[in-house]
Amino acid sequence: MNKDGKKYIIVLLITIGIFIVVFGLVNFMNNQKLAHVDDLQRKITADLIAAETQFELLKTAPCELLDDNVLSRELGEFGRKLDVAETNQGDDDADVLQLKKYYSLLQVKDYLLMEELSSKCETEIDSILYFYGDDCVDCSKQGIILTEFKREYPDIRIYSFDTDLDFSVIGTFTSLYDFGEQFPTLIVQDETYQGLQNLDDLEELFPNLVEMKEQEALVAEAKEFIQALEGYEEINIEDISLMREIDGVYEYAIAFDGREPDLVELVYDEDLEEFKQQEL
Repeated sequence: MNKDGKKYIIVLLITIGIFIVVFGLVNFMNNQKLAHVDDLQRKITADLIAAETQFELLKTAPCELLDDNVLSRELGEFGRKLDVAETNQGDDDADVLQLKKYYSLLQVKDYLLMEELSSKCETEIDSILYFYGDDCVDCSKQGIILTEFKREYPDIRIYSFDTDLDFSVIGTFTSLYDFGEQFPTLIVQDETYQGLQNLDDLEELFPNLVEMKEQEALVAEAKEFIQALEGYEEINIEDISLMREIDGVYEYAIAFDGREPDLVELVYDEDLEEFKQQEL
């Protein structure tokens, strides 16, 4: 056999070897992904059963014992698992779509539970029902805006539903509010808002959240003002507590080890947008 013939045989063998390795590697990776999704689905099924039990227990709990962070923990965990599955398998994968149904069901249960607790405990729970579809031009923008709104106002509860998902629960929701095929659609306090809603629009829908955030910012600014006063430079921020606010006068208590707390009264000058100390 001449040198060229040997060379072609060697190249052919190398090519076959590469093909076998690549084929084996791709097959291994696909099997790993499938195993990962199966494992993920088992975990989510177990979490769903646990969430069902948790929600039933929370229905009977005294209002003062209810912690909103506990109630939202399952939703957050499910959302993260769904993101992982969509990244690994694609959002049109059959297993991912099944996980999405689990997540949608959990959202509905959480929403119904919040409505029940709101009535039972006579408290207001701010929430948004967000409906979107695959052919919606503005839905990706709306999702980003809602994510930013959640970051700015962590107390808001946002439930998102894919109307293209073949799931009767979502179909029941859409028929209840009868908003047709226009997306994005938001439901806030049983009112329907269609089309893209920007941050300003959302803040107008929740003036209580805006006011609460402004108050929190004022409290933080007041504590920094107190820390800058003579004699309080070494005080930790957690040692300063707002006691009450009456007619624009903010009374703060400053805790010390071994003695009674100091009381400091501040007045906020809205024209200068700054605090001033008021003599006791």
